[in-house]
Amino acid sequence: MTKDEYGQLLKEIAGGGDEVGAEAGRLRAECEARVLEKILTTYWGLIVSGDAIHQFYMDLLRFCSKRLDKASPLVLWFFHWHFLSSARYFAAFDLFKRGYYFESSSLARALWETSLTLCALKRNIVTIEDVLGGQSKVGQEVNEKEMKNRVRQTDRRIQNALIWGNSELTDGARKAVSSYLNLVNLATHKSNLGLVMNVKLAEKGEPITLFPAFHAQRTEVSGNILHVATWCLMATLSYMEGLMPESGSDLALRYQKVLFSFEELNRLPPNSLMLGIGELPKKVFLGNSGSTRETPDQSTKPV
Repeated sequence: MTKDEYGQLLKEIAGGGDEVGAEAGRLRAECEARVLEKILTTYWGLIVSGDAIHQFYMDLLRFCSKRLDKASPLVLWFFHWHFLSSARYFAAFDLFKRGYYFESSSLARALWETSLTLCALKRNIVTIEDVLGGQSKVGQEVNEKEMKNRVRQTDRRIQNALIWGNSELTDGARKAVSSYLNLVNLATHKSNLGLVMNVKLAEKGEPITLFPAFHAQRTEVSGNILHVATWCLMATLSYMEGLMPESGSDLALRYQKVLFSFEELNRLPPNSLMLGIGELPKKVFLGNSGSTRETPDQSTKPV
C-alpha cells in the first residue's frame, strides 16, 4: 500500500473530509479550554502553583546540569531521576488542567514511587542494584518473573521502612498514605476509579461526557493526588548535593518558597485525604526518619 493509499484509508476511517479527525479534535480542544477556565475560576491556586513549579523545576535542572562534574555517583542517579521525573510532572500537570483527571493521577503515582525510591537510597535503605533488580552472579540468567519479584520485594522494603514501620509517623499519616495509595491504584488499574464515578453519575441520571468536563469532586481528588506526589518529589531535590544552588542565592530562595507553598496549600485540605499528609515531607523526605542499615556501596554510576 502506498502512502497516498494509506492516507485515503485513514480519511475513510475518519468519515471523510480533507482534515482527518477535524471535528473530534475541535470538540476536544473546546472542552479542554472550558475545563481550564472553570478550574482557574474555582481552584485558582492549583493551576497557578503548577505553572510556577513547572518554571522552577526547569530552571533548577538547567542550573544543576552545568555542575554535573561535581556530583558523586549517587547524586548523578538522583539528577537523572529528576530529569526524567520533570517530564512526567509536566505531563501530569498538563493532563490535570485539561480535565484528564485520572490519567494525571496515574502519572502522579509514578512521581510518588520515585520520591520514595530516592529517599530510600538517600537513607541507605536500599542500593541502586536493589532498585534495578538486584545483583546476579556472573553468568547467572535471571528470568522476567524473578526480576519482577526482586523489584516488588525492594518496593515493599522501601514502604515498610519509610511509611508502615516508621515510628515517627502518626497513625493519621499512615492512614492518609493508605487512602492515597488506594486512590492512585484505582485510578491506574483498569480505570476503576473513573468507572465507578461514571456509573454513579449514570445511576443519578446525570450525563457522562465523552470529552473532558469539569467535575468539582474529580478536580479535588486528582488535584490532591498530584499535590502530594509533587510535594514529596520537590523535597527530594535537596538530595542533589553539590548540584543545588548555594544558600542565599535567588534559586535557593525560590526552592524554599516552593516547599512553603505546599505547606500553605495544605493548611485547609478540601477533604480527609490530605489529613496527616503534611507530616511526610518533614518527617520522611526532609528528615531522617525511617529504618536504615549499614551504609552500602552506592558507587555505581548511571550509564
